Amino acid sequence: MASPLQISDTGVAESTSERMFLGLPIPERVAQLLAETFEQYPQYIEQQVAAQKWHIVLAWLGAVENPGQYYSRLSKPMPQSFVPTVQLTHVGRGKPQRQELWAFAEPTPVLIGIRNQVLARLKKMRFQFPTGEPRKDYTPHVTLAHLFPQVGHVGIADTPVVTSFSVSEVHLYSSQSRGEETTYSIEQTISLA
Repeated sequence: MASPLQISDTGVAESTSERMFLGLPIPERVAQLLAETFEQYPQYIEQQVAAQKWHIVLAWLGAVENPGQYYSRLSKPMPQSFVPTVQLTHVGRGKPQRQELWAFAEPTPVLIGIRNQVLARLKKMRFQFPTGEPRKDYTPHVTLAHLFPQVGHVGIADTPVVTSFSVSEVHLYSSQSRGEETTYSIEQTISLA
């Protein structure tokens, strides 16, 4: 877990900044099912996203200054009336400008409700969202792979993947880039039970 302030060599406290987002984890059985869909798209995929990085983003938080200041208030439980369920519908091309292969999730009132609860909590804390966030055109999805640039506007057929899974927590992830590799770490967990 990152500390809110780091001490420099001069003994002066410096603020820290981390790229962060809130997301729902994908169970292993669902990840295995999604991995099977790659057989439909080998000619289009430039790079698969590792299964341990798969998640459904609820809110992109951008570069957060001194993130530790939000941890205790953000991680308080958000009990739900019943166990929330996410339903995946199909795998296909994401937004054209992104050149990604997505597993689309049904934007159910329950899923949108969890997202709205998280956003309301952040707004109450006077969290400074990055420009353009949170987006009104939210499309819940799992990013599975990056497509070759030359795929362009070539038609890619969707593959039905009808499965559902229950979620019991929201994770606050930090994202660290080292060269071309990006790793995610879970910094906090919000219980939905």
